[in-house]
Parts: sequence; C-alpha cells; structure tokens
Amino acid sequence: MFFFTRVVDAWEEGIVLRFGRFKRKLKPGIHLVAPLGIERMITHHTNRATTKLDPQSLTTADNVGVVISAVVTWKATDIRKLLLKCDGHEQVLMDSATGVLADHITGVTWKDLCTEEFRTTITSAIQDRA
Repeated sequence: MFFFTRVVDAWEEGIVLRFGRFKRKLKPGIHLVAPLGIERMITHHTNRATTKLDPQSLTTADNVGVVISAVVTWKATDIRKLLLKCDGHEQVLMDSATGVLADHITGVTWKDLCTEEFRTTITSAIQDRA
C-alpha cells in the first residue's frame, strides 16, 4: 500500500485517524500516513497560549461588589483528548475558568479575596477543572 509522508512541526502534536477511528498519537517529525481517505492526520499547536476572560460583575460573601477579569495561560498536554473529546477547546476553557472564578469569589469575603492564598486556591481550582 502507498504511504505519503507528512510533517508534524516542532510546536505541534497530532493524531492519526484510520477510517475515522483513533489509531495513534504523533510527535514532531516525519510520519507515514496512508492515502485515499484511509488515514487522516490532524495536528494542533502545543505551545503555551493565553486567553483573556471577559470581565464579570460579582458580589463577595460580605456583600462587596467586584468586577473581575483574568488571563488564563494554558497548554495542551493530551492531544488525543483535545482533538477528540473537546469541541471548541478554548471556549470550554474560558467558560470553565469563568465559572470557577464566580463560584470562589461569591463564597469569600473581600479581605480573603485579596490574599495570596486565594490566588493559589483559584489557580488550583481552574487547573483541576481544565
């Protein structure tokens, strides 16, 4: 059977689908892919990226109004999950992070919100959700 060579660039990872089903993961380099629709290669960048969340108005547990926005720095660590299990991955990340921020901010006081411990907690919570 004929194979064609395809390149996965240094900043990418990819997957191969054979007849529409997952076959294998691809790291950067040259790969053989069967032609004629037998195998299809899909790649995506795996460099760190940043996404700015839209501002949201919230009220803390002690009834203080705040407007908060955040910048989320992220990197794909499982290319198979990213490409096959998550449609619109960047929007899913933004929605998840926005929800985590709202849940945590409305449950603490203004004083707690201004601590390094809160920033650490919120970072861990967003990483867990992602």
